[in-house]
Amino acid sequence: MPTITPHLWYDTQAREAAEFYCEAFPESKVTSVTKLPGTPGGDTEVVSFTIWGHNFQAISAGPLFQFNPSISFIVNFDPSTMPDAREALTSLLQLHGADVVSVGSVSEALAEARRHAPDLLLSDIAMPDRDGYELLRELRSLPRFARLPAAALTAFAGAADRQRALAAGFQIHLAKPVEPEHLLSAVQSLVSAAAH
Repeated sequence: MPTITPHLWYDTQAREAAEFYCEAFPESKVTSVTKLPGTPGGDTEVVSFTIWGHNFQAISAGPLFQFNPSISFIVNFDPSTMPDAREALTSLLQLHGADVVSVGSVSEALAEARRHAPDLLLSDIAMPDRDGYELLRELRSLPRFARLPAAALTAFAGAADRQRALAAGFQIHLAKPVEPEHLLSAVQSLVSAAAH
């Protein structure tokens, strides 16, 4: 499979941008800086760097490209490659007052649900042992969870994926990566709807 290295284009701030991202994301570093002399825009600086094992290049390409750290790129936290993504999500919800039980599989989720009787389910679709559809189906087959509010948080982000999640009984379909505010709003709307 070919490797794709994203290129981030800037005016003259390629090095500054790469250093910014390496400071913002742990386990990241600048790996090389190369000057390409005589390009149409003058000498071009190419800064190679890694974020969590993924390669990027920042390129100083002239005045049409301005550095804006807030929109340059999005990092998707994938629990299969980043085990602490689940912990980050748990911390976000706890910070906003939620009592969270976090698990990594359908089997664990079923066992914990029986122990803790959750008010809401936030589930990925793709999981190691079975999928989120099976989890929701099994939970809803139990009388005490027949009306359990549920949101799918998943990388399956197409219109057909959304339809499938809603048809399976999830009230909300959230595509990864999701903004924290959007996630918190979705959780709050499910909690509010369940209270009425």
